[in-house]
Amino acid sequence: MRSGKLNTQTIVQTTLYLLCLCAAGVIVGIYGYFLSYLTLHKLPISASTKAIEAISSTAVLYTLINAISTCFLDSRPLLAIISFILDTCFAGGFIAIAVLTRRSVSSCSGYLHTPLGSGVDYSTPPSRQDRAGRVPYLWFVCSLDKAVFAVSIVGVAILVTTAVLQLLRFRRQHWKKGSGRTAGDSGKA
Repeated sequence: MRSGKLNTQTIVQTTLYLLCLCAAGVIVGIYGYFLSYLTLHKLPISASTKAIEAISSTAVLYTLINAISTCFLDSRPLLAIISFILDTCFAGGFIAIAVLTRRSVSSCSGYLHTPLGSGVDYSTPPSRQDRAGRVPYLWFVCSLDKAVFAVSIVGVAILVTTAVLQLLRFRRQHWKKGSGRTAGDSGKA
């Protein structure tokens, strides 16, 4: 990108990072809602809820920084390798989110186990009566948890794709540097 032009791979990677940013943002929003509800009603917060919020919050920050750096620091081989490693790690983080939310994959009817509590689908989670605010039905909480599961799977697919693209970018840059060729040079005299 030294010439100031955006190539197709840069545009694709930036778009993928922005999509992953949206996916992580959805997870942060939903689990932020769960955490605020649990805190407001002075209910215990499970370690898995905290872990999901932490992983997704870190993913939001990482994908935002990487989307910007992919645009402006395109031709740095070291950044491509670092991004490949971090993309792989964050794909593992999204897999962890999918594993932690797998309980909501089944139907959201009957007896449910949600981040806000357990009970029958049209019951409400425990709450303190002196606290203002609406109390959601457990089927709604289950549906939000199911959305987090789906979005985490999408995040895994996006991050694996960007990791492969970063590896290809590194190989291309390393090949250009090693052979002394430029993009328009065929190597023939």
